[in-house]
Amino acid sequence: MVIIIDGYNLLRSMFPKEKGQLTRQRDQLIKSLGIYKDKKDHEVIIVFDGGFFRHASREVYNGVVVMFAGKRKSADDWIFEYVKKNAEKEIFLVSNDNELRGKCSRFKVDFIGTQDFEDLLTGILIEDVKNSLTQKETITKYQQDDEDDFSKELDNQALDILMEQAGVDFHKDEDDGKDFRKKKQPSIKSKEEKRLRRKFKKL
Repeated sequence: MVIIIDGYNLLRSMFPKEKGQLTRQRDQLIKSLGIYKDKKDHEVIIVFDGGFFRHASREVYNGVVVMFAGKRKSADDWIFEYVKKNAEKEIFLVSNDNELRGKCSRFKVDFIGTQDFEDLLTGILIEDVKNSLTQKETITKYQQDDEDDFSKELDNQALDILMEQAGVDFHKDEDDGKDFRKKKQPSIKSKEEKRLRRKFKKL
């Protein structure tokens, strides 16, 4: 399965109130996607507007393909062209952009909203932290004096991302009902609900 992500669309959902920290936010998201790919082994492509060149440019981080659409085209244009050229593949689009969704659906592409995908990513990160903790046989107890050593024991990229995300969630509106520790199942609203449920289970 190919997971293709409308990069800035997802970032706006993840960091609705944080401004001026685009590079840090983008790096954090790409690290999260690297852990997701390691667990699920899907092909993951995240596409951003802009870049340093007029043409599209491609980079790979932890197995995640990071595309910059270039100055001639938007990320939406690049995603739609990719979908047209790869219509035979099983593709999942991550975006809230209704226009992009509509265009891609003509090629039988399914989609998931950014908030649902963010929740799915958080669930993967939490699971990674849990697995790391259960593998640490030496962590039975610790004293305050050994706090530095204990921090080293818990050196885990997923944990770092979650802790940073927790700080972001703290600044969100209290009534949005989101808890970064809880994994929310994606909502499905489609006439092909059974088929989509099977497909969602692969995510």
